Amino acid sequence: MPALPAVAGVVKIKLQGVTQVDHAWNNILHWSYTGAIPTADSLDAFCGQINTAWATAMPAMQSAAQSYQGCAATDLSGPTGVEAVVADAIPGTRTGTTLPASTAMVMHETVQFKYRGGHPRTYLLVGVADDKANDSQWASTFLTSVITQWNIFLGTITGFANGGTTYNRQVIVSYYGGAPTVGGKSQLRVTPLVFPVLGITPRNAIGTIRRRLHF
Repeated sequence: MPALPAVAGVVKIKLQGVTQVDHAWNNILHWSYTGAIPTADSLDAFCGQINTAWATAMPAMQSAAQSYQGCAATDLSGPTGVEAVVADAIPGTRTGTTLPASTAMVMHETVQFKYRGGHPRTYLLVGVADDKANDSQWASTFLTSVITQWNIFLGTITGFANGGTTYNRQVIVSYYGGAPTVGGKSQLRVTPLVFPVLGITPRNAIGTIRRRLHF
């Protein structure tokens, strides 16, 4: 598989954690930046800000079985872009019966672009049994609470500046497009497309990250 092309002005963020002791999870976000290309120290500071934002906004949405473990950030502007990893164990504080490890709330992210595969989404490990309306849907009050806290988290890291770099906003990166190959897959773009996230909507239906968990 060919290496992915560089993406100017974008950092990849990996939010890392564990659920039910031995199942690792992560969420990948992309963030635009302006100013100087990030240094390792700047990315380290950005990860620290992300960890602080998570500690402020998200623990009350997660049970103790769904702890956050830290952030990794990578500059995508070139093949040798710097990376930072900042660990910070932040357990959830929500009380109640633990949900299955694969249970997730799906956040749909709206962008001004239509592409094969639908739209970007983030799978958040949140909630306890009492946060479900039934076996297939989240309770509406919990849905509202999570999107409120998630927006607080995102807002706390939006516009963070350090070392001449300003980390502006959440974006999505489209690496593939154009006419499909013989195998039916889209071709790798020479220059990836970058689009800002315009809005986020939580999905009422309970989602799963079964294929995204690491055992």
